[in-house]
Amino acid sequence: MQQAVISVAALTDIGRKRRTNQDSWLAERGVYMVCDGMGGESGGERASAIAVEELAHLAQDAHRTRLSIDDALERAQSRTRALGLTLGGIAGTTVTGIVLPQWFASAGTHGGERTHAPHHPQHSAQYHATAAFDAIEDLRPLPPFGQDWDATQPGADNANEAADHAKEAADAARFGEHRADIAPDAWSIAIRQLLPDTGPRKCYVVNIGDSRTYHMSPGSDGRWDAASLTQITRDHSRRQEAIDSGEMTPEEAERVIARNVITQCVGAPMGIDPDIFMADASGRFIICSDGCHSEIGDATMATIAARHDTADAAARALIDASLNAGGDDNVTVIVVDMPAHAAHAEEWTYGRLGDDEEPVDIGDATVETRGDTIVDHHNSIR
Repeated sequence: MQQAVISVAALTDIGRKRRTNQDSWLAERGVYMVCDGMGGESGGERASAIAVEELAHLAQDAHRTRLSIDDALERAQSRTRALGLTLGGIAGTTVTGIVLPQWFASAGTHGGERTHAPHHPQHSAQYHATAAFDAIEDLRPLPPFGQDWDATQPGADNANEAADHAKEAADAARFGEHRADIAPDAWSIAIRQLLPDTGPRKCYVVNIGDSRTYHMSPGSDGRWDAASLTQITRDHSRRQEAIDSGEMTPEEAERVIARNVITQCVGAPMGIDPDIFMADASGRFIICSDGCHSEIGDATMATIAARHDTADAAARALIDASLNAGGDDNVTVIVVDMPAHAAHAEEWTYGRLGDDEEPVDIGDATVETRGDTIVDHHNSIR
């Protein structure tokens, strides 16, 4: 069976103003998520970690459905709400990212049955130490651990041993790099993963809160096209509500309403109503916390992302740009590059699923494409 390669890079940074990093991220086996915690240092960190822990269960399954995604989010909601009550307030987190409906294990993964450590920025060394899934021989590793490696980082003691085991098991490994030059908890990871070259391939896009998932397509020359950047998700925020209702223009809303006034998060007392989209699983996806998109804006994001061919270079450049723009918040970026399917080279499309709607229920009439109003509504910069 022919196989196509997904290239993934994830990076988080504490920023220049915060004492702790309340962002968490997940990148494994077709589940790529960013969670931005809120509710104080303890509450925010724990809330985002809970969300990642529950979403990580999806990565352990070969098949993922709308129902399984909803179940994971509801478990995260219940646990995070309980955490907030314990802390005497509200602990919450945003959630955004993509989920492939199916994951195919390659030879050497023993049927895909392995246990993963959940992602949390302070425990990325522990995640790096887990065995690689579906790695390939021509994987281009990040630079090896050097003098900046912090032996006191959680998970550092067994990182090298476990990474060696992963290489023996899959004849390749995931490589993590400690970025002590930026912040004590700044970690990046570059992954190349496989999936059968069959199509058309689809993926879910999930969103609660004001972290965002974007998409970018390649141009006719094969390079990433900055003009194609499309914001798939829509912020659950007071600012966005004012814009949607016509109460304010985007410029007025940005000037009058603070960006951190959100209307929905995992852990909120009123519950959650997640947005679920179905999108073609091809092209470049950019998943980020508001520490990125609020600092540099969509136009700058598009220019930077298009300038870099590899997922790792794009993620690093977006983080650096966010820090250079002020770095007022924690910033996390995941870049996922998915190959186009040769037999399905049509224009990239996506659409929002209705309540309880599964992909098999969607016909051509209900899928809104980039040419329809939903994309204008979602701030494509084309």
